[in-house]
Amino acid sequence: MKLTAALTVAVSLAISQSNAATLYSASENLSLFGWLDQYSMDPNGNMACVPTSSTNALTFLQGANSSYFGTALTGSTYSSWVSTNTILMSAPYMATTANGTLYNHIPYALTQYIKVDRGFTNVSFSGIFPEDFWSETYPKPSYMTDGLPTSSFLLNALKTNQATIFSFSSGSTGHEVSAVGLNWLDVNEDGIIQQSENATVSFVDPLDPSVSYTGVLPEGTAKITTAQIWNAGDVAGGELNITYNQYAGSLPYAIDYGPYTGSINTIFAIIPEPQTIALLVLSLTFLPLAMRWKHSLFPRAGKW
Repeated sequence: MKLTAALTVAVSLAISQSNAATLYSASENLSLFGWLDQYSMDPNGNMACVPTSSTNALTFLQGANSSYFGTALTGSTYSSWVSTNTILMSAPYMATTANGTLYNHIPYALTQYIKVDRGFTNVSFSGIFPEDFWSETYPKPSYMTDGLPTSSFLLNALKTNQATIFSFSSGSTGHEVSAVGLNWLDVNEDGIIQQSENATVSFVDPLDPSVSYTGVLPEGTAKITTAQIWNAGDVAGGELNITYNQYAGSLPYAIDYGPYTGSINTIFAIIPEPQTIALLVLSLTFLPLAMRWKHSLFPRAGKW
């Protein structure tokens, strides 16, 4: 009887462990994203996925932190998004050409645009790029991490409402999108995304960013695209593979999709500093009250 009881406990424990699973999930507000289509850009729109995804992500950033940014990052209309993207594509920023955008331009271009040109200094950045992406002209910023992007980095960025863009490639062909969500049930709790676990990442794809294309240009709102991701080889530290049906046409929009499978190779996040921003908003809120209090104690006599 004791042996049977012990065996029963052992079997119950094994079943409990085998049924253990952890859900990792995060999503941002899709309605705050821009739906700028990269083919709206001229010239080089067919290669403008990096600045276009940056514009759509910046639109989310200002929407999620409107008390700080207002609409100063990208404006509030489709034409203003085009203007923002035109700036980001230009030589002083991302220098997008018919060959695309060099990834090492991204942190420098967005720092220049957000902190210098627009004057929003309460913003920081983070990211993971392969170490061989840097050069003497564009050295690795101190806040960047060398290596391959991880699901934990993306999950943390999404949970804290960071404006996040990531790239993936297959051979010599690469693409950039704006991250919206991640959903993964770690069935065996090993911290590895097995392909069989069907984890998904969602994003706004600048090739197909809108739910409505009644004319030549998209008319919004932003459309979510979902792809499956997994660690290559189902092993710890394996690069994140990605597969989905990618839009293969151009504008005007048509039903033209094809399978795409590649690997995620960069991730970059823009982080508003919430405590600093909250204090700034608080100070602006109470400044008029403080001034009235001061004037009540020290009434003006003539010119003051």
